[in-house]
Amino acid sequence: MSEDWEAEARADWESLSGAARDTLICLCKHGPTHDGNVPSKQGRDELLRRDMAAKIVLKNNEQGYQAATYSGSRAFRFGYMEPRKNVVRRLLGPLADWVKP
Repeated sequence: MSEDWEAEARADWESLSGAARDTLICLCKHGPTHDGNVPSKQGRDELLRRDMAAKIVLKNNEQGYQAATYSGSRAFRFGYMEPRKNVVRRLLGPLADWVKP
């Protein structure tokens, strides 16, 4: 992971409200999410304003869905996934070399 990418992702993640973080986690873990199923409408709106999520149309013209953008995915990876990988590496100790980065 390049330092520039990490710095930008850290700034994005740390500046998000809790509602936006919960919503971003939902979008990244569960894929496109319908408006009625996002954890927070305010969080969704914050992500849309910051171009970390986008409104999308699914096949057969199904509307009303949101998905994470690349910048949202990078913030999710930094703020949610990386800390969990580090915990696994610490727990495994010498076996951590077997865990793919």
